[in-house]
Amino acid sequence: MKNILINLIFVSTAFAFGQNLQKEKVYILFENSSTEKCFEEDGSGNTNYVNKFRKELLEDHVYFRICNELFSSKKVYISKNVYSKIEVDSLNLVNINYLKSKSKGVKDFNHQIFNNIFLIEEISKDKFYIHEVSWIDDILIMEN
Repeated sequence: MKNILINLIFVSTAFAFGQNLQKEKVYILFENSSTEKCFEEDGSGNTNYVNKFRKELLEDHVYFRICNELFSSKKVYISKNVYSKIEVDSLNLVNINYLKSKSKGVKDFNHQIFNNIFLIEEISKDKFYIHEVSWIDDILIMEN
């Protein structure tokens, strides 16, 4: 009986740690020049029609919005994070709906669901900058 209990504890612990190791790395194309729009609630129940992709620089952070989802990155531009179109085309890109579908029914905060999230921003016709970002949870957003 003792061996069964020890084995059960070992298997459940290994399974729990295995879950954390299987978190994926995702890449999203941040289309700053897109004319796509989406609806966003302003906090008072009103909805506004806004650009789907928005970027804001505040102090030492860059904030990226894709519709109602907020991502944050340190404002540090490193030349090694610049990639060619060929390199970006080789990545497995996902869209915001993929992230949202993975977050449904998960008890983790958004920033804990994926191992890494990268937003790919076009800086010229054939060059892209890859930002490692954190997905900001609604509960963590406090507006003045």
